[in-house]
Amino acid sequence: MKQAWITREEYEKDQRTLSRRLDSRGPMTPPAFSAYLTTANQSITSTGADVKIQLNAELFDNYWAFDSVTNYRWTCPVTGKYQINAAVRITNASNNPATIYVRLKLNNTTYILMALYEIAMANGLTYQRPASRLYNFAASDYVEMFIVTDQQPITVIQAGSIATFFDAHFIGT
Repeated sequence: MKQAWITREEYEKDQRTLSRRLDSRGPMTPPAFSAYLTTANQSITSTGADVKIQLNAELFDNYWAFDSVTNYRWTCPVTGKYQINAAVRITNASNNPATIYVRLKLNNTTYILMALYEIAMANGLTYQRPASRLYNFAASDYVEMFIVTDQQPITVIQAGSIATFFDAHFIGT
């Protein structure tokens, strides 16, 4: 005898399929995500080289496009223009001046967004510099968030959804 109901998993799969349909203006549910560094702060222990920021939690991700477990990267699900935003809250852990760059890197080749921190000698002070822009992505492009500093040990990346985050929102085709 056939069941007259469907399982929760079947229902959720159907809803995901429906929400990803495209019409002439783009996706019916525009892709969007917001990822952040969760409860543990991340320390930077090297100088002069990109260190990936481990954004290991998500406020939302309606296309399951952000990997918050393994690669800490967003893969663009639908070609189009996106508003991208990023911020990192850092604490100077030494008394040395430093130059720090927070960068979003496209396909591990091109920096598409950068925030510069020039820090004077001030042990324990906290800084946050948000950055934002529109960018045209192709489906399957991926973006990762990095930090690089010229001083060690200098930087502690603070955790929290309003402290260290990266998000993107589909604007149009």
